[in-house]
Amino acid sequence: MNIVAFETMNQVRLELRMSVVDRRGRADIVIAALAHDRNHEIGEVPPLGSVSVSCLGSRLRSLDAALIHALYQLDSNIAERAQAEKVKK
Repeated sequence: MNIVAFETMNQVRLELRMSVVDRRGRADIVIAALAHDRNHEIGEVPPLGSVSVSCLGSRLRSLDAALIHALYQLDSNIAERAQAEKVKK
């Protein structure tokens, strides 16, 4: 997985947040992936897209698989928003 390639292809700056959550006594890792306009600092303007992935909820067995899954979802989210913006214009 190449984060730099994702940022380059989508022309974004990627922000990843990971947290451990207790799910009825089981530890779950939740990954939040946010895509930001690469011409602005993170937090200056709203993100271009965002997703949240639960490892237990998605039945993902490794951190690598969870990150790849999050990036695929984020890529789709960015594309949907871009398409919606084109339709508005």
